[in-house]
Amino acid sequence: MSYYLNGMLKENYVVKGDITVNQDVLKRDSITISNSIKYSQLSNNYVLRAPIVSTSTPWIIDTSSNLGEDYDVGGTKGNGAAYAQKVESSTTIYEFGSTTLSNTESMEYDEYGRVTNYAKAGSGNDYTSSITYQTPNLLKTYYLYLIKSVLAMVVVCYVNEK
Repeated sequence: MSYYLNGMLKENYVVKGDITVNQDVLKRDSITISNSIKYSQLSNNYVLRAPIVSTSTPWIIDTSSNLGEDYDVGGTKGNGAAYAQKVESSTTIYEFGSTTLSNTESMEYDEYGRVTNYAKAGSGNDYTSSITYQTPNLLKTYYLYLIKSVLAMVVVCYVNEK
């Protein structure tokens, strides 16, 4: 896994009772969790994006790039920057029965790393949100240029009502 994804929460479980932890030959922990003891499960997906490097303005994110989870593992390529963005999060509640509740959230970002689109689908109300931000005036002083997250508008649309 890429250095830039170290520490990112990939999966999280809440379980009932004990679990068994095994170690492989390299002493890495391996955990197997059966569905019968899961109370909830959270899975996050991340994308590594490349920077657009500039010497005269702050760096921005190449929103069309996807460097992959193995980007510069161990620093062998000498690449000095990447942006990790969470693009999807899925939660499942098992309730120890035959019924499960599931939600999936997805996010899209602009070149400054701000969330521009957010969607929630699954159990409950499904909706999408579109978020726009104030455009900084490039002619203003440098410190005002750095203020990027002033909201202009948030539009929420319900996909269906249950």
